[in-house]
Amino acid sequence: MIDIDWGKKPPTKHLEAAAQLQYARITKTAVLCSRRFWPEPESGGYSVCTNLASDFCFDITFKQKGTKGILCSYAVGDKAVDIASSPQDKLKYWIVEDVANANGLNWSANESKNIALAMQQQAWQADPFTRGAYAFYRPGQWFTVRNALQKRFGHVFFAGEHIADWQGFMEGAVQTGYNAAKAILRG
Repeated sequence: MIDIDWGKKPPTKHLEAAAQLQYARITKTAVLCSRRFWPEPESGGYSVCTNLASDFCFDITFKQKGTKGILCSYAVGDKAVDIASSPQDKLKYWIVEDVANANGLNWSANESKNIALAMQQQAWQADPFTRGAYAFYRPGQWFTVRNALQKRFGHVFFAGEHIADWQGFMEGAVQTGYNAAKAILRG
């Protein structure tokens, strides 16, 4: 919104509100593993918190067929910046080793190299279009900044998780998109 050329009369209140809004720093890293070496619970899926390469890891292939599995590392805040700037050629091994250590597996140094096949990463704070993950409102901003961002500006209607009742979730972003589309149709 800040990078848009609004012409001679920009939406000053919207721009001021948007400049105050902070977005969470989150890096998600998915590691394809040659086999699922972590326990498979009866229900709910596998997850573990670590204090090394990642904050939180979980199995995103729970109950899927086949022996391969994918661990997703979810790092927040300073850890998100750290994991995004880690040596990418080593990070997939570090994440696998974190999960192995959390499960009491005493692996040789080469074991993680046999397990971790590939990795994909998204550092939301580094994305030039999103500049972060979900909106992170400071105290008092919910009723001031959010209200300013919800209002239309001329023929422009705003949508996104940052102005939704389900703030921080994709469902909220979708709902505000539907609401904006309905408002456009009503004129």
